[in-house]
Amino acid sequence: MTLVVSVGVWIGYLPTGHASEPLTAESPPPREPASRSPSSAGESSAGVQTLPNTAPFGPSRRGEWRIDANVPQAPPVWEHVDRAATPPPAPTTPYRRYAAHPYEEGNGGYVLRGSVGADERPPGRLHTGQLAVEGGQSGPAQGRTRLGLRFAFWRLGFDANLDSHFTGSGTQQRPLRTALVMGSTNAVIAPVLHPKVMWWIGGGVNYAALPPGLRVGPNLTSSIDLFLRRPLVMSARSDVGVIDGEPMVAGRGSVGFMVKNFELYAGYEARRLGDLLLQGPMVGARAWF
Repeated sequence: MTLVVSVGVWIGYLPTGHASEPLTAESPPPREPASRSPSSAGESSAGVQTLPNTAPFGPSRRGEWRIDANVPQAPPVWEHVDRAATPPPAPTTPYRRYAAHPYEEGNGGYVLRGSVGADERPPGRLHTGQLAVEGGQSGPAQGRTRLGLRFAFWRLGFDANLDSHFTGSGTQQRPLRTALVMGSTNAVIAPVLHPKVMWWIGGGVNYAALPPGLRVGPNLTSSIDLFLRRPLVMSARSDVGVIDGEPMVAGRGSVGFMVKNFELYAGYEARRLGDLLLQGPMVGARAWF
């Protein structure tokens, strides 16, 4: 009898799968666990253990267990790359320099213009020079020869020219005689240096060999060279001054074409010194260096 009662009491304490099943008379009522506030540290409202400031470790809303529920989600690496400050552009230095000659290596003109980095060397060079030799006619039975030079470093330079006018045809009956030697030397500056335009202005001194000796006077000059289309070079020049108290005005223009460093050109020049007018066509060659 004692054994039967003990077994019955033990069976009464076994948990059942349905809360609605009645308990036996011998089994005491099961104890309810002490209720705790859902907001207590360490547990969620569902009774699932959590860590502070993290998502609950347990089944998701779909009923699937996730082992990364408590791992903070770090932003992707590329977000940090995109938000990084863009480095400032490298400093550059503008330049204006001269090619060895017009249209060198396919250049669109003569002056090279652009910008380079601080540790880069700009192309071209800072100096320019031209040496010209020409001959022409300055009137009926009058000829003329000319030697011209211009040299500049960047925008500053000088130019000089010397003209020799002569008469006669070189025959025994009419031998050549030098009638007039005149020229000018000027300091010049280039206010415009463009790949297709080079403009020089300046001033200096005129001189002429007139009896009884050398005569001088002031001079103002302006010249322009255009490099519009390979291999053409268009040039023009004007001078205004005084020689021995007589006004002097001169103008000339030419069109040439480049053959490597040399320009072959043809044009026209007119010059007035007091009442004397000297004018006529000309041909020549100019070396660019």
